[in-house]
Order: sequence, then structure tokens, then C-alpha cells
Amino acid sequence: MDFQQILGIVIMVVGIIISLIIYNAFSDALDCSTLNGYDSSTPADSTDEAKACLDTKENANVVFGIIPIFIILGLVPLIRGTLSRGL
Repeated sequence: MDFQQILGIVIMVVGIIISLIIYNAFSDALDCSTLNGYDSSTPADSTDEAKACLDTKENANVVFGIIPIFIILGLVPLIRGTLSRGL
């Protein structure tokens, strides 16, 4: 295993860690409860700006949840290729 292969694996692992940090940070970044139309008893029934905020937050969580999956899928062939050549 040469330095470039090790570096590629390290970059992918760091990417996974960064994407998980971003995902966790973003989940609390939008505070929709202060916007007009927010329904505190049932947030799903909110209207106007609060509804748009909640929809945006839900869509962003889906996207940030998919990012680590793509990074892991990119990491698998790299590790497989490295291991198939021998250590």
C-alpha cells in the first residue's frame, strides 16, 4: 500500500466525519418556532413562513443524510482496490 492509497482512504474518512458534523449542526440551525404561522402544539400544521421553514429543514435533512452514504459508497471501491493489490 503506497502513500497515495493511504491518503485517499484518509480523505474519504475525513469526508465522512465532516459530513456527519454538518448534518448534526444543521439539524438545529433553523429555528422555525419564531416565525409567523408556527403552531407549537402541532408543528406539522404550521402555515406561511413557518411551514416553508419546516419544509426546507426537512428537505435539507434528507440531503445531508444522503451525503455520508455517497461518501461511503466512494470509499468501498477504494478500500477494495487497495486490498486486492495486497498490503
